[in-house]
Amino acid sequence: MDHHCPWILNCVGQDNYKFFVLFIAYTTLFCLFILISLIPLYVRYSDMTWTHELQVAGMVLTGIFGFTLVAFTISHIRLILLNRTTIEDHMTPMDEGPFPCVRKGWSQSEGEVNQGNERLYDLGFKENWEQTMGKGWKCIIPVRFPRPEGPIYNQKVVARQWQDYNRQLEAQKLQEQQEVPQQSEESIAAVTSMPSPTEHDVNRRPSISSTQLQTSSQLA
Repeated sequence: MDHHCPWILNCVGQDNYKFFVLFIAYTTLFCLFILISLIPLYVRYSDMTWTHELQVAGMVLTGIFGFTLVAFTISHIRLILLNRTTIEDHMTPMDEGPFPCVRKGWSQSEGEVNQGNERLYDLGFKENWEQTMGKGWKCIIPVRFPRPEGPIYNQKVVARQWQDYNRQLEAQKLQEQQEVPQQSEESIAAVTSMPSPTEHDVNRRPSISSTQLQTSSQLA
């Protein structure tokens, strides 16, 4: 899913994203056409009060809707070229926070392999556009086109991530191998550092007298 649009009362996703982008693009062009068409009428009939008021109201409304939709259209064209969803585009700034360098350091400490500006689904501007809108003139008309099943990944990013993952596994195994001999050496050092009994300790041991031996033999 890309996002939920309250203006069309529907969720926008993979199956209808092309039609949504074409809808806002054509609506933008329509609003700009109306705005441009009203300008000469405003100049020509400016002496007529009621016509002048209607023209001003129409120009204001079409201008507001038109320029708002221009921003929406540019934003979604950018997302298509980057092959990102609206949800992903809003989640990234929230994850990074005001200090992206802190987010990068945290990712490295947690062992995340996707670093920098690499995007797993970014195939390049042309392929990203064709994957969403279609090839050739079909991209400007609301028709469906055959799409591959499942996501398509950037193989260069996948290969680099596997290399980083294997490198992290090797580093972890090497660290574990280094920790085992170190623990053994510490155990041996602890045993050898134990104090040996001295002559004073031996002399302090209790001795059994002959009287105690005779008493124990009589009791037996």
